[in-house]
Formats: sequence, C-alpha cells, structure tokens
Amino acid sequence: MVARRMPSHDRSSISSSRVGSALAAWFLSWRLLLAQALSLPVRAARALRYSPRPGVLSLFLRAPERSLASVEGASARVAAFGVRAFIAGMLGLFALAVSTGGDPAVAGTQAVTSAVWALARLGMLVFFARGGRDTRSAVLTAWAAGLFPYLIGVTAGLRLAAFIVSAIYTEAALVGVGIDRRRSLSLVAQAFGAQAIIVGLAWGVRAVLTLIISVGATL
Repeated sequence: MVARRMPSHDRSSISSSRVGSALAAWFLSWRLLLAQALSLPVRAARALRYSPRPGVLSLFLRAPERSLASVEGASARVAAFGVRAFIAGMLGLFALAVSTGGDPAVAGTQAVTSAVWALARLGMLVFFARGGRDTRSAVLTAWAAGLFPYLIGVTAGLRLAAFIVSAIYTEAALVGVGIDRRRSLSLVAQAFGAQAIIVGLAWGVRAVLTLIISVGATL
C-alpha cells in the first residue's frame, strides 16, 4: 500500500494554523501575565490594613522562616510592616534631602527609582515562580516582608545595604511561606541579580563616558 502524499498547499495551511495558534497562545499568556503584574501593587497596598505586632516582628527579624511558618497571621502582619517600612524610608530620604539643603527633585527621583525597582523585583519573582494563585500570594508576601530594610535607605550607601539585606530576608521569607530552599534561592538570585547586573552596567557605562569626556577636555 502506497501512502498518499499530502498536497503542498495543505501542508502550508497546517503550518500556518500552527503558527497562528502559537502566536495566539503567546499573546494570551503575556496578557494574563501583564494583568497579574498590574494587580500586584493593589494587592500589596491592601496588606497595609494589618497592624504589625512587636512580638511577631521581633521573631521575624530573628527567625524569619520559623515566624512565617509557625505563627498564625504572621505573614500578613510582616508583609504590612515591610510595605510601611519601605514607604517610611522613601519619605525619610526626601525629608533628609530637604532638611540638609539637597535637591528635592533628585531625592524624589531616587525614591521613585527605588519603588520602581522594588515593583520590578516583584514582577520578576512572580514571573520566574510560574505558579498558581497560591504561589503568587506567597511570593507577594515574601516580597513585601523583605522590603523592611529600606526603612533606613535614606542615603545611597544605606540603600545598597538595604538591597543586600532585603535579598537575604526575601529568600528566608520565601522559605517561610512554603517555597523550598533551592527554588527560593533561584528566585532571589534571578530577581535581585537582574537588578544588580543592570544597575552595575549602567554605572559602568556612566563611568566610561565620564572618563572619555574628562580625557577629551584635556586634549
């Protein structure tokens, strides 16, 4: 029995159909991801309705994994504390600039930049986590809890320190809300590492351009 060859125009139609289906699936996936990303800041703001408790916060600072995993209601309260601490730190940055005669516009830009990067890290954590609603909720809680070091981020040096400490506590918080250690380390490395690489490259390009300008001015 001889197999019949499929006409070339039929094969083209099938290929076109597959490409169209793939593009439609890709578009739908990114639309859903964008909708979820846009809803995350709103959900983070809702966390502010919880009142932090000193005992819960003290335990979180000493043992973040254990506090989130074993204390009832700790995750919501710690997340609220983290968001409030971040807001307070950015307000402190602006207040320090005004009180010391600095440029309020520069301070405002730095505060907005820190907020944008924080939201970008949240988006990357959610994207790389690739889970359902429960996973997204856990990631959101860990991200918010890890923001508290920015309470002291009123200078560039302190914001760098806050970034490092935030990465450590975010990873611990991810474990505390149920994500395994290996996965949590990977998520934090991807989200915080991406920011570190991009900012480092930007500073490197800026340094090179400054050097070229200064050398050109001496010629």
